Amino acid sequence: MNQTPGGMPDIASETFIAGDLLVDVGQQRVTRAGIEIPLPNLSFQLLLALIRVAPNVLGSDLLMARVWPGLIVSPETVAKRVNLLREALGDSAQDPRYIAGVRSRGYRLVATVSTPAVVTPPNELSTRILGASRQQAPSSQAGRGRSCCRSYWRQYSRSPWVCLR
Repeated sequence: MNQTPGGMPDIASETFIAGDLLVDVGQQRVTRAGIEIPLPNLSFQLLLALIRVAPNVLGSDLLMARVWPGLIVSPETVAKRVNLLREALGDSAQDPRYIAGVRSRGYRLVATVSTPAVVTPPNELSTRILGASRQQAPSSQAGRGRSCCRSYWRQYSRSPWVCLR
């Protein structure tokens, strides 16, 4: 999660990929293949709570505290909300793609969760520093440093002396 200048987390930029879903927290939006899946606020909060602890099981008590903070709800309410979320996502309890129930424990997200890669263009200073480092680095050190994987290093590394393979 990014930090704002005041030190507070920048929730607006938080995005997750859960299976084939793109979950944008700031816009409270879920999309699949570019098509938006409309979710009510409680269903979105439920999905987000499961994403944040995936692949671990989230017990009903913790789920109630995260989705319904300060309110007292029954386990039946949680089960109904899970069913509504499954229905919206085209998921089923018998063959879950996203949400699985764990008997007597709670629920877990079975889809793989990741965050999309953010590509940041190099700024002028880092380009000058890396350019100078490339000119000074000896190329005869095969197997050590960056020379063992020069093409890989040029594409992916920000440090001239680290081999990422």
